[in-house]
Amino acid sequence: FTYVKAQMVVDGEKYADVGLRFKGNSSYRSSANSLKRPLKIDTNKFNKDQKLHGRDKLNLSNSIFDSAFMKEKLAYGLYKSAGLATPGVGWANVTLTIDGKTEPLGIYVLIEQVNKRFMKHHFGADSKKSLLMKPEVGQWQYLGDTAEDYAAYDIKYGEENVEQFKQFGELLKLIEDGSDSEFESEIGKRFDLPQLAGYLAATSLLSSLDSYVA
Repeated sequence: FTYVKAQMVVDGEKYADVGLRFKGNSSYRSSANSLKRPLKIDTNKFNKDQKLHGRDKLNLSNSIFDSAFMKEKLAYGLYKSAGLATPGVGWANVTLTIDGKTEPLGIYVLIEQVNKRFMKHHFGADSKKSLLMKPEVGQWQYLGDTAEDYAAYDIKYGEENVEQFKQFGELLKLIEDGSDSEFESEIGKRFDLPQLAGYLAATSLLSSLDSYVA
């Protein structure tokens, strides 16, 4: 989706030339007959260093499959209870004006962007040399040891962190080619197993199909 310029007003405060675009996949397609599409706002897309309470990106979920507007709040709460870093969730009452015509879109679920700021908040100094990706690929497999090798994994942050890509490649090689004994002795050194267990447990409880274990 392409960003367009928009004016945004939040609690009476105006923000000029913010970036506004659609987002989503099934939530976008399923709302084709409605103005209430899922949205992403980038406050400094066209107006640099413009932030809203320290943040520059906002995700507005139209909650098309959840008339109670609670599934994402409860799901992220479950992941947090399982020991994982999770986005903050709130709500927003949204009105859209186009060419002088105003349409009340109603309640959206407001979800914190997972980005460099999120990483720093949750992981502190460790986030500086970290790697953040959103791999929507058929399977994870060893492709190499550089950022270029994993371009299809949608690298969000840390593209310059050469050592992280090397470690990531070593992890994938271990999973792909390591013997049972090698895997057993090495995986705990390369993977935070309590975090993985928490993720798998929460995902299983939620029966989430939009996940790595789908």
